[in-house]
Amino acid sequence: MAVGHDTTAGALAPWEAGAAELLALCDARGRPSARGGPRGGVHRDGTWHRSFHCWVVRAGARGPELLLQRRAPTKDTWPGAWDVSAAGHYRPGEGLEGGLREVAEELGLVVPAAALVPLERHREVIRYASGLRDREYQDVYLVRCDRPLEAYVPDVGEVTGLMALPALAVATLARGSVRRLRATAWLTQEDSWALATVAVTRSMLVTRAGRYYERVARAAGRLLRTQPAPLVE
Repeated sequence: MAVGHDTTAGALAPWEAGAAELLALCDARGRPSARGGPRGGVHRDGTWHRSFHCWVVRAGARGPELLLQRRAPTKDTWPGAWDVSAAGHYRPGEGLEGGLREVAEELGLVVPAAALVPLERHREVIRYASGLRDREYQDVYLVRCDRPLEAYVPDVGEVTGLMALPALAVATLARGSVRRLRATAWLTQEDSWALATVAVTRSMLVTRAGRYYERVARAAGRLLRTQPAPLVE
């Protein structure tokens, strides 16, 4: 299922860094192109491109939990916001291996392709206050992994925190039905990582089109029912 919206987001951090990185392009219907485009131009011109989302699902005391990452403050979009467990753009000609590379780079988690559970293809259209336009199709997957937060090895250039929240609570926060959620997070503090209690509001969660978070939450519940033990440790 593909869904989308057109919204105006807050100001961006400087986006010039990495502007020459080549992204895998597609057309407005999500059909892959053999061409690639430089990241800076793709986001400036609103060129359709492809990306990968992977949600880590774990068994919590009251049901499925979702792992969220806090984006680094230097990111060109949504700096410092809480987001999908791991995500990234495909390079030209890449398939699923490109997404698995992103999971390994961002979380230090090696995931075999067979452990991924496909959810949907999500269509996203965002106009930022800076004038940049992001139009992409996201391949969304789930993977079951119950490791504790402090067992991850995040890339501090990409990720500055990890937190696990009940899946339904994430959907409720995204919908605006609750004002904030509190949880224990694994955060970078200068040159080290430590556990700390944090509060997350709706404005601190990356906005997604339609009922994206609700679909992910329901899928997380199905995953725990059909996969009683994690395939990734």
